[in-house]
Amino acid sequence: ELDEAIQVKAQKVKDFTKLDDPRKEFRHARKAFDEIKSALKAYTESLKKEVLHIYSEIFAELKTQASSFKVAESSFAQEEWTLNSIKKTSSIAALSNKKLDANNFKTAQLKQIVDTYDEQKAQEDAKKQQKNSDGTPKKPYAAPKPKSTTYHLAKHASIIRNNEELDIYIARIKSEMSELLKAKKTIILK
Repeated sequence: ELDEAIQVKAQKVKDFTKLDDPRKEFRHARKAFDEIKSALKAYTESLKKEVLHIYSEIFAELKTQASSFKVAESSFAQEEWTLNSIKKTSSIAALSNKKLDANNFKTAQLKQIVDTYDEQKAQEDAKKQQKNSDGTPKKPYAAPKPKSTTYHLAKHASIIRNNEELDIYIARIKSEMSELLKAKKTIILK
């Protein structure tokens, strides 16, 4: 991910550490080391900006979904805390992992929003039930089973080469999703 010139310089620094008499090459190795350090710092900052942008977009979508479900923003991960933890990260590996995990994070948070909505709806329904003479509901409130499910779009095909394969793929997905909707499930796409 670093450009080839920096990788060559890194190899020179590595070779320098193996020299029997490194005094002659010290200046060149030190200069190469400083350039590598600078390139790594710039790459880390660039990756951090990219990851922050990805997560900012995710939170914008989560807020939109929470609003459409009329669910409080406290039902999913805190934006400020999550973005601050990314800002404090200085490891390229950790930032790369955050980037790779972004879709899983988004799916988990969407699931929390849907499950919170289902819980709120069940509580509202319980309040509307008829009450006994002492004011308690006739049926005890039971937490609902989660009504959301994650659907992986790529599970039926990784490559589509023509319109016939596309039609088959769409028909299969539509059939499966229709079954999930008939079962009163909310579908979270992945």
